[in-house]
Amino acid sequence: MAEDTKEKVKTEEEVETLDLKRFLSSMRLGTEVSEPVPMIQDGLETVAEEVSDEDRFISGLAAVLMNVDTSVGRFDKGMVQEVIAGIDQMVNDQINEIMHHEQFKQMESNWRSLSDLIMETNFKADVMIDIMDATKDELYEDFESNAVDITGSALFKKCYVGEYDQYGGKPIGSIVGLYEFDHTPRDEFWLRTMGRVAAASHAPFIGSVSPKFFGCDSIEELEAIKDLEGLMSHPKYGSWNKLRDSEEAAYIGLTLP
Repeated sequence: MAEDTKEKVKTEEEVETLDLKRFLSSMRLGTEVSEPVPMIQDGLETVAEEVSDEDRFISGLAAVLMNVDTSVGRFDKGMVQEVIAGIDQMVNDQINEIMHHEQFKQMESNWRSLSDLIMETNFKADVMIDIMDATKDELYEDFESNAVDITGSALFKKCYVGEYDQYGGKPIGSIVGLYEFDHTPRDEFWLRTMGRVAAASHAPFIGSVSPKFFGCDSIEELEAIKDLEGLMSHPKYGSWNKLRDSEEAAYIGLTLP
């Protein structure tokens, strides 16, 4: 009985109270961070000035410790585990929010598409793949600025002047764009102009059709369309059908999943 009491007293003595300065010192971060100021108080704010990794660590740690209930007066192993579990949950929640964001999923889709293309390419057949980081809107601005004279287009100079019309150049075989298109005037202009660039470079352009082109919210809804030809003959597709019959359309190909 005496031994049990002695052991209990020893265990309680080993439990240390929270000494924040001592804890921070153990991280070998120096004395300049002995009085940390949390970056997070009421919400996230953009920090304009340069912040060191040490200061970020201390501020994050301080923000966590501020939410720890110290009224018990003891900072034992159980409380440490609770803090660690809370940090793990916050990191997990933040990662999930990023991975399920529409912009991140779109970026992931683009890189997976590029990966599939590279994996299925026989590079032994002297095939080269060049990657151009340009958004659909950026190319639209390029096309619009040079609508009268397409030879001033940056893409035209890249595909035609820089390769096809150049001694020793390497003509482009095809242009694949990870873009979706609707039958809007903007997209029709984009494709018509791209057709001119592709025709001059003898490099067909391949893109994809958006579900909205057919008045659907998803590709799966296309199965409900029984008469596709009848749909395309609707007056709202009049300007699109004119584009299909144009010379530029000969170098344009749109795909579905």
